[in-house]
Amino acid sequence: MVAWTEDLPSRRGVALYFRNVSDEPVRIVSITLYECTNVSGGCSEYDPGITLQPGETERVRTIEPFDPQGYFRYKWRYRSMSVWRDGAHPHAEDA
Repeated sequence: MVAWTEDLPSRRGVALYFRNVSDEPVRIVSITLYECTNVSGGCSEYDPGITLQPGETERVRTIEPFDPQGYFRYKWRYRSMSVWRDGAHPHAEDA
């Protein structure tokens, strides 16, 4: 799994993208925001409930400031699971 952020083109904030670079489907189990300052919705854990097929890319979430004029910052991490025929195998990443 590859994950990255891109600035939103029309307003302040960023979009979180994921690409499945494996040969198996991968489910994104959670995205966690932490050490947040001025983040709309605050720090939280979110289950997007998305499964990406091999080679698939998807925009999964946006992060925006609560006060558009103020500074905002955050850290994030995610957990994913390979969806194999014999069951799911967990992975975790910090971004």
